[in-house]
Amino acid sequence: MIYWIGAYLLKVSFFPKIIHKIIISNNKKSKNKSNWAYRKLKNILDNSIYLILDLEENVDFSFDDVDEVKAFSNYPASYIESLYAYDSNVSEKQMEYWNMHTFSNKVIEPHKISLLTYEKKYSASDIVKYLIEKNLNFVKKNCEHLYKYYNYIYSSVDVNCNKD
Repeated sequence: MIYWIGAYLLKVSFFPKIIHKIIISNNKKSKNKSNWAYRKLKNILDNSIYLILDLEENVDFSFDDVDEVKAFSNYPASYIESLYAYDSNVSEKQMEYWNMHTFSNKVIEPHKISLLTYEKKYSASDIVKYLIEKNLNFVKKNCEHLYKYYNYIYSSVDVNCNKD
């Protein structure tokens, strides 16, 4: 309940911005909240899959499209930055290269959709773990929260990724 109240207050434009910063700062510093979020994320990823979309630019999507979150959200920029990729520019309303989405009301034909698998595994959790381990130095350097998630969830795994 407190989360939803906080999320609502972040959208209220006249709510003092310093409160936004305090809430975000305190949440980032709380080890218990981080660990709770890591467990929640692991559960979500365990029960999720990745789809491969064979989309055509300017037919299904456009890199010149507007990112609705950045363009129309009342959330402070610092909040959006914490959710987006490390090299995103939240002040630019254009869609990020990684955030491709289809045109509004666009139906994607079934032949353009397939399931992503890795070694006959298809859970998003297995795929994310594989991708992190194959790019561990990059993740450590550029994706602080993802690296902390990996270390919390897979702390018994060899950090050098010599075993699975």
